[in-house]
Amino acid sequence: MTAILLTLVILSGCNKGKSIKEHNELGYVYPIPQNYSYNDHNIPDISKVKIVCPEDIDSVTLNDLKQYLKESKKSTVTIHIGLNNNPDIEYELTKAGLEKQIKPEGYILYAKDNKIIMSGSDNRGIYYALQSFKMLAENKRIKETNISDYPQIPVRGVIEGFYGEPWSHKDRLSLLDFFGNIKMNTYIYAPKDDPKHRSAWREEYTTEEIKLMKELIEKANSNHVDFVFSVSPGNDIRFDVNYSNDFQALVKKTESMYDIGIRSFAIFLDDIVKKNADNHAKLVNDYQGYLNTKEGVKPLICIFTEYTTPMYTKAYTDKISSLLNRNFQRESVSFATNNKG
Repeated sequence: MTAILLTLVILSGCNKGKSIKEHNELGYVYPIPQNYSYNDHNIPDISKVKIVCPEDIDSVTLNDLKQYLKESKKSTVTIHIGLNNNPDIEYELTKAGLEKQIKPEGYILYAKDNKIIMSGSDNRGIYYALQSFKMLAENKRIKETNISDYPQIPVRGVIEGFYGEPWSHKDRLSLLDFFGNIKMNTYIYAPKDDPKHRSAWREEYTTEEIKLMKELIEKANSNHVDFVFSVSPGNDIRFDVNYSNDFQALVKKTESMYDIGIRSFAIFLDDIVKKNADNHAKLVNDYQGYLNTKEGVKPLICIFTEYTTPMYTKAYTDKISSLLNRNFQRESVSFATNNKG
């Protein structure tokens, strides 16, 4: 199994130099980029700009850019924005003597003279280029800048998985906006004290609850954040003759979330008394098999009953590792925690 620690670590790189904030009074970029340079020469006023982009550019990023800056064909400053493989972007990068940033979610932000280039290896990369640009140009001015950046941690975000009162809807919306700004890409919905996540997991959400969930999904999408819906059925899911009924209840709940736009799902089996590797492997394998029939679904995320090194046993962790099917081992993700405080 692949174990990845999901954490609110917001440094995308290992740059040990001073942050741009310490150098540049016009703004800063956070997390600190992998590579950057700048000088004190300001490019012309960017309150109004020309925008050159392909027709199929990510609409979230383009709308965000147009909300931030006014578009004017008379402006002397041109923004070229798009994917690395776009012919215009390739030409502009070559002309500026820049190499493409090809790592996942990577981007180039280049500003010099009357030209600004924002290119990404994928749509999320383009969006991150824009977020860095907005940080640097918060006063609608920007110095000559050359940034090449990419995240070292593929899954970056937070699990709302604590005990006690869950976050409010307003808190979650605010968090998702914050994540977009600082280049986090994952929010996992898993509040332990939401009964329909854990103690009453078989129950469907009400129409009003679905409405609020849809608002969260829309907010997540507008910030290029994966909204992951999780279910924690481990306390009372039945593995006897009633297993089929319980599994269908899980499928029904998943279908309702899929229908409102969720494409990332998780099964949590942590903090439970019953620890059975055979049963848990069957559940995860069956759920993975079901998700494989759904178009556009991202890799399944799991947390097993033994989720930190001091807990690991041959009877559970080693056994479940051998029982999980190849699709899970190849395509899905198991989270673990570090045993150090």
